[in-house]
Amino acid sequence: MVRRGRTHIVSSGNKNAVSNVRVIDPLSGVDGARLDRMLSSMQNSHSQTRLVCGDIVTINAQSTGDNNYVYTGYNVAQTDDFQSFAAQFETYRVTAIRFEVYDVAPNTPVFSAFSTFHDVGSTGGGFVPFIRSQVIDGPDSQVPPAGGNKLVLSWLARGSEENGFYSTRTNTGSTVAAPDFGGLRYSVGVVSPTIGKYELIVKAVVDFRGRL
Repeated sequence: MVRRGRTHIVSSGNKNAVSNVRVIDPLSGVDGARLDRMLSSMQNSHSQTRLVCGDIVTINAQSTGDNNYVYTGYNVAQTDDFQSFAAQFETYRVTAIRFEVYDVAPNTPVFSAFSTFHDVGSTGGGFVPFIRSQVIDGPDSQVPPAGGNKLVLSWLARGSEENGFYSTRTNTGSTVAAPDFGGLRYSVGVVSPTIGKYELIVKAVVDFRGRL
């Protein structure tokens, strides 16, 4: 029986292929090559930078009626962290927002409700405040128990529009947040006299891109 050897076919097609060869500066060495990769990454991402913008808001229980209000990307854009970076970058997007609600007046019971929402608003925070039944209709709605643990709600950007990058500037050159895609909505019941009922801690994850 004749044993047949394996036939190795050597392809000559790759002899003329173009390969990426990096010439390392002898004075910079490996550190120089590593720095080149860092700069290349920044160039390809347009210097994209991620920042946490923090904020704290006192939410009152009023004597004149329910306190129905919202906290959205427009409010995030008013923080000093956002304003500082918006002056240095061309575009931004609000990627996620964490809301923590603390009851700082547990001895004054007030019926309240909190939930997140997604909608498209104007550049000036033009959302119409939601009434209590609408806040409760939210899938993640919560009613804080008096003196109970803090409430934690999370808003994440959904879809291509909310995840898109938008200009940090108006035609006049001032910083601006546009457009707005939602955030937290709440309805706090009536109490007399008016008191500071809740403290809202906000941590917004914002991506900036395009260094000026």
